[in-house]
Amino acid sequence: MEFVKLTNKARLYRLLVNRTTHAKNRKIQENAPSVGIISAESALDHYYERYKAEISNLWQHSIFSWTFEALLFTAYGVLLLKMVAPDHFLSLHNRSMINLLALILAFVGLCATLIWIALAKTAMSWQSFYENLI
Repeated sequence: MEFVKLTNKARLYRLLVNRTTHAKNRKIQENAPSVGIISAESALDHYYERYKAEISNLWQHSIFSWTFEALLFTAYGVLLLKMVAPDHFLSLHNRSMINLLALILAFVGLCATLIWIALAKTAMSWQSFYENLI
């Protein structure tokens, strides 16, 4: 019998707490300004601005990547010319060091290309996302 009374008291307490919580939430909602509500036109303008920004970011990433790749190709070519030039007599150790540097440059170029591909795919997916929203 005592267990049932405690359970009823707990239920009554829970009901009272829930009612006061709901009343507080209603009061907060009534007094809150409607800042979060935006019109469809302003949302469309926002999506269009984000769409243009994604296209701009894609071109900026591409230009940076192409410049970096051109510098890597130039450095790779200079190293290979040093290695095969008949004017310079290079020891086996120097040739192996130049060959190692050329391989490192090729690996850095490969990593940069893979990163650029990932960035381009991400930018294109965001661009298509905003196209679908517009």
